[in-house]
Amino acid sequence: MVAAAIAGSLPAFAQDAPRNLPTGGRSLLMGNTGIALGRDGSAPFLNPATIGSIEDTKLAFSMNVYRLTLNNLAHFFQPSQALAPPFSGLSVDRGDYLDDELDVLPSTLCFFFTLGNGPRLEEGVARAGRQKLALCFGETFIDDFSTTATNVSGRSPTLSTLESISVSQRLRKASIGPTYGLALTDHLSVGASLHGTLTTRRVQWRATTLSADAAGHAISTTLLDDAIGTSFEITGLFGMTYRAQQATFGAALTAPAIHVYGVSKVSTDSQIAGTASDVTNSLGARGSFSATPPMRLDVGAGFSSPNSVVEFDVGVSVPTGSAFNATLAGTSSVVAGGVATMTPYEADITLPSRPALSIAGGFERRFASGYGVLGGANADLALVSTPVPAQAGFHDYAGHQNRIGISIGGETIGDGGELLVGAALSYGFGPRYAPDVYSLAPSFVVVPSDSVSIMLVVAGAANVKTLQRAFDDVRSFVVDGAAGPPAATKP
Repeated sequence: MVAAAIAGSLPAFAQDAPRNLPTGGRSLLMGNTGIALGRDGSAPFLNPATIGSIEDTKLAFSMNVYRLTLNNLAHFFQPSQALAPPFSGLSVDRGDYLDDELDVLPSTLCFFFTLGNGPRLEEGVARAGRQKLALCFGETFIDDFSTTATNVSGRSPTLSTLESISVSQRLRKASIGPTYGLALTDHLSVGASLHGTLTTRRVQWRATTLSADAAGHAISTTLLDDAIGTSFEITGLFGMTYRAQQATFGAALTAPAIHVYGVSKVSTDSQIAGTASDVTNSLGARGSFSATPPMRLDVGAGFSSPNSVVEFDVGVSVPTGSAFNATLAGTSSVVAGGVATMTPYEADITLPSRPALSIAGGFERRFASGYGVLGGANADLALVSTPVPAQAGFHDYAGHQNRIGISIGGETIGDGGELLVGAALSYGFGPRYAPDVYSLAPSFVVVPSDSVSIMLVVAGAANVKTLQRAFDDVRSFVVDGAAGPPAATKP
């Protein structure tokens, strides 16, 4: 039964790498914009044609994001309200799950170089013939969720019970690769990025109950689930921008990813003991794994003046194939009435991705004092409401969450570079999984959830000349200190 459940219900996660990747501080604080006027570490990931507008003196952009998340899952400890015997009438003391998490989100680092002796940047605009090369690496997506709840009590007319749940879910994407940008004319620029991305998913659930009646007769249930998947893909991103006076229009196309390799491992166990129908189901399987993102099309329009920038972007994820694929082989076993039955298990699971819409808008205002303010808003929403599987081997849920958010921040600009500090507030909602352990067949069901996240952003860009000057000062201090004070000269 466990094998059949997994074969028919592994989830698609088309949106596990949404448009609002926090890969650049300025982009994030301006509402995750950057298709038309990106000029920080997000440019190679959003629209590579925009890297031509990055100044020659900028060595690198880096960013750190700290996120505090408040999670709320409805009916987490008792997802099924109508229970069958022997759990009829049971009600736990804690229905919903509410907890907070503090995470360190992705950090990216990009190095930008000007090729040859092409035209320099003039008035923030790439002139014809200007060529730029960038090399970026870092984690581009993180979604972690973990909690432990013990001694959750409940009671029914005939039973008293204690429940314990432990869950750890980890989704990471790390990318590295080059980006090339070329200004074909004073108005038209093109660019391309080629990134290798390693995706890792690790999911672990532990859920148990122990119930007893007035006579001390005990009933226990157990639900254990482990899944590990690793996938490596190569993705191409192509972009262009066109500038007409103070307006700039941009477009970027993310081509369907090329899957290189992937492996997975799934292990599940469910058990009920103390009833007339005690049964244990187990499954162990290994196989391939792929988590390829869908094709994307993003367009944007930006309007800039010497001291102000405004940008609006719209993007659509276009399903072109499967968002999830796993070919598993292993053994399924059932123990009932003291008799074990073991059968080979094979499954080729493919689920399609679903379309999603991204909307973003932001502004930047600089002042003569060298300071500035940034802000924006964004949303990532599924265009099609698809049902979430009731049971699964990989039962994390990043692909089914919708998000809306706002951001605000400040910046300081000087000869040594620039520093940005700000915050982004987001609200997420959508279905998530919860263990249903008050059942003769313990399994996973879907419950509604929402979350509120506050991200603190620290980002900056270093000036090559300033770094060189600091290096020269340190070297002079070391050399002069080692040589000692100058010798005294005789009169």
